[in-house]
Amino acid sequence: MQGYLVLALIFAVIVALFAIQNTAPVVVSFFLWQAETSLVLVILGAAAAGALTLFLLGLLKQVAASRERKELLRQISQLRTAGEQSEKAL
Repeated sequence: MQGYLVLALIFAVIVALFAIQNTAPVVVSFFLWQAETSLVLVILGAAAAGALTLFLLGLLKQVAASRERKELLRQISQLRTAGEQSEKAL
């Protein structure tokens, strides 16, 4: 886990250095919308949007895994109860 954090920090520093070196103004177009902004903001915004997307996808995966874990624990509890009842019946 710490290895991933170190790699993420190194990547963030590289992206920041790249962005700082590219300060030219650019025109960003999206359908009918246009805006002139600094390339630094475009690069950092794209990196932030990518990080947010990965975070949300990871969060969804964790929620699904948590639900599956709870369901499996519920099934284990039911099986233990059924096993204890069958032992008592014998």
